[in-house]
Formats: sequence, C-alpha cells, structure tokens
Amino acid sequence: MYIIGDVHGCLKTLLALIKKLPTDEEIILTGDLIDRGPSSKEVVQWVMDNSDRCRSVVGNHEQMLLNAHKEPDINNMDIWTWNGGIATLDSYFPETIKKNVFYRIDEDEHNYLARLNELKQARNRIDIPQDHLDFFESMPQYIKEGDLFISHTSWNMRIPFENVIKLDDSKGYFKGLTWFRGTPGRLPDNMFHVFGHTPISKPEITDYYADIDTGACFVGSIGYGKLTALHYPSMQIYQQENLDFPDVIKLSSGKN
Repeated sequence: MYIIGDVHGCLKTLLALIKKLPTDEEIILTGDLIDRGPSSKEVVQWVMDNSDRCRSVVGNHEQMLLNAHKEPDINNMDIWTWNGGIATLDSYFPETIKKNVFYRIDEDEHNYLARLNELKQARNRIDIPQDHLDFFESMPQYIKEGDLFISHTSWNMRIPFENVIKLDDSKGYFKGLTWFRGTPGRLPDNMFHVFGHTPISKPEITDYYADIDTGACFVGSIGYGKLTALHYPSMQIYQQENLDFPDVIKLSSGKN
C-alpha cells in the first residue's frame, strides 16, 4: 500500500509521482486534495475516476469548502478563500478569472456579459458539481487497514483516542483528526499512524508515525515543493518535485 501526502491541486505532480509506483497496489491520500494548486477540480475527478485503486481521508481544506458551501457567510468564505480556496474556485469556474476574454463571434455583447455574470454568480455560490460535493461529504476522517491508521493530522493526546475518532471536527476546533496541529501521540494497539497537514522539509518517520506532507505546492520555500509517497510496511519513500507551478509560491505564515 502507498500513502501520498497533501496534493493541493497539483495534478501534474500527482500523476508523475503515481507513475513511479507499481500499478497493482492501493493508494490512500492524506486529504487536502484541493486549494492552492491550479487543478483542484481535476485532482478530485482523477481520484473519483480511480476509486477502484485510490481513496482519500478528508482534509481541513475539503472541510473548509464544505463549511463555506453549507453556510456561505463571510467568516466561512474568508477562512476558505484566504487559505487557497480561490484557486479551487478558479479551477471549477476558469471563465470568471480570464483577464482578456473575447466573446464568441456569433454572440452579441449582451449575451456574453449575461453568460459571464452567470458564471460569476455560480462561483460566488460555490456551485460546485453535486457529485464532487457528494465525494467531499463521503471522505472519512480516517482509514484503518490492519495495524495501519491514516488520517489528515496526528492524534491530539489530550483527547482519549476512542473519543477523537468520533469527534465532529468539521468546524475546525483543532482537536480532532482533521485540524489538530501538535505533537503526535502514540496510537493504541501499536497502530502505525501516517498523516500530513503540516508541511515539513522532509518526511519524518519514527517507530510509531510518519508525517509525509512535504509541501508539494510550496515551491518557493527551501526544502518544500515535493509530493511524497510512503510504501507501507517497507517505509520506502518516493518523491516528485512540483511540476504544476511556473512561478514561485511562498509558504504562508499560517501553514494551513
């Protein structure tokens, strides 16, 4: 089994990494398929189209999208768009961001402006295709396979494990397996924990956990800009340099 860290809309990088992996083993992603990168929609579609081989836990970025879609108030919208949601909206509604758009020769200006306004309204409503919204809703907080446990974040030891796996972490309370950022706890029953969420310059592998988010979309920060796959149980690492960004992106101070 191969576990791949946070993709963040970097489809070219993801596909190049997958080409390095055997075709007969399952892939599980640590969430944050979307935001920041240029191809969130295409990444999600690829995972959906390859569901026979590929699954993903939910990341806090998918949860931010769902929160903004369900309750599109200024707080939810600002939290999501500030953390890379604009790039996701642009991947679903690219017509709304073109700087120099020419209407079709067979359409008058009034019809063109009406069509563009409709697209902008859809973008503002987060009118993402229902099958993609359903996919986001269906993403589990964790996947357990034997002694392997995969989630988006590490375990907050301040909460009993039997409680944290039942916790609704959808609102970003920074306690559960979708939002927590802190020292990883050792899981019960000698389970090995693989997660992402907080970018690090190289994979961190211990005797009880592996953090494999190597900041795939942060190509402008030293040590980042790589997508990482971990084979379990051999712990072999595969990596791919980012192929999606022609320009440098600086790592935000929030590291969300």
